[in-house]
Amino acid sequence: MNAVLQNRKLITLGAFGAALAFTLIFAVYSTFGVGISGFQVMFEANFFAGLLLIIAPIGGLVVELVLSNSMDSRMVSIIHLALGVVGIIMLFVAKGMVLGEAAAYIGSMVSLGFGGVIALIGYIVAAGVNAFAAFGADLFTGSSKAASSVSAKCPNCGRPVAAGKAFCANCGARLK
Repeated sequence: MNAVLQNRKLITLGAFGAALAFTLIFAVYSTFGVGISGFQVMFEANFFAGLLLIIAPIGGLVVELVLSNSMDSRMVSIIHLALGVVGIIMLFVAKGMVLGEAAAYIGSMVSLGFGGVIALIGYIVAAGVNAFAAFGADLFTGSSKAASSVSAKCPNCGRPVAAGKAFCANCGARLK
């Protein structure tokens, strides 16, 4: 469990990065053996649907790379959890937008392609890891944020850490 917390940032970047790359390059949706990539959705089918496909992974990367240093680590994890859930929803909302009126006729025959499946897995991993970082770690250690007090600072990043923690929730450095 500590390995998940220690590598949360790397796992999150990998999950959102893979979701973005596979959404844009590989077939997100396929039917009758024909696939359509995120680029094709954006530039050939429905530009807004294409934006919906990439907004969650880009948001996840921006939050982790740019904003995470100025935010509380729990808030960053909650934002990533929300972006993972939004990414999953947007995969299916964009599918309906791409199909448009044809959804009533062929909607059930269109499935997620290879890129869509990898993006879905990426969103689930990002949401799961960050849900654990935000809420689950306390369940396994038996402590709660309300009961714990800040007693020290991380020697690596300088962020305040709760008493009794083995790893920094922000950077993953070993504290004991």
